[in-house]
Amino acid sequence: MQPSQPEAIQESHASIADVVGIMEQTALQKLRSSQAFWVSVALFLLVAFMTMLEPSFGTAENATNITRNFALIAIMGLGMTVVLITGGIDLSVGSVMGLVAIVAGLLLTWHYPWYVAFASGLLAGVACGSFNGFFVAYIGMPSFVVTLGMLSIARSLAVVLSGNQMLYQFGPDAPIVKAIGQAKWPVHSLEGWAPNWIPQFSSHFWVMVIMALALGWVFIFTAWTPAICSRSAVTRMRHA
Repeated sequence: MQPSQPEAIQESHASIADVVGIMEQTALQKLRSSQAFWVSVALFLLVAFMTMLEPSFGTAENATNITRNFALIAIMGLGMTVVLITGGIDLSVGSVMGLVAIVAGLLLTWHYPWYVAFASGLLAGVACGSFNGFFVAYIGMPSFVVTLGMLSIARSLAVVLSGNQMLYQFGPDAPIVKAIGQAKWPVHSLEGWAPNWIPQFSSHFWVMVIMALALGWVFIFTAWTPAICSRSAVTRMRHA
């Protein structure tokens, strides 16, 4: 016998005793029970082991390169986190990122100002996300199917718009674009405060940090996410 919808929703919620038990934990107990803590420990041990094998791995220059390379993936992962929490999936995120870059690069090549090119690229990404969201939220199609279709659409548009060629000439605003993409902080200089052993984190990394803090604030201090999760649970049970 299947439970009714209100009973199923009530069973999915945490009990008050569970919440009180978590709140009464000491700081050390919370730290030891945190998955993020043990992941950080494993990462530290892995970095130490790799540095022992190859001393250049633990240098500030390598840390700068690694953080710059994974920052773009992490930014996409922030949006994917919200999708996964609501029980969905997005297979098109990589292709949409490529389409956004192609749109911005083409406008720069056509001598449009950098801010117009960047805004147009973001609008292309918003259009793809709106397409996915409309068919998932309002039409009721599975997110797997919708985003799989968007994967092919975005990838095809990127290939057609670029003519399957690399874009490397960014017009008169190329110095500004390179300055934005190659910006680093803190700066190693004679007048700077940062010693050479501190990595020079890229602009991509700092954008990732700001967006992660903003998303964390939304998760912790607003009721937006629980409301979405509740609606998602109700929708899944209705289709079950």
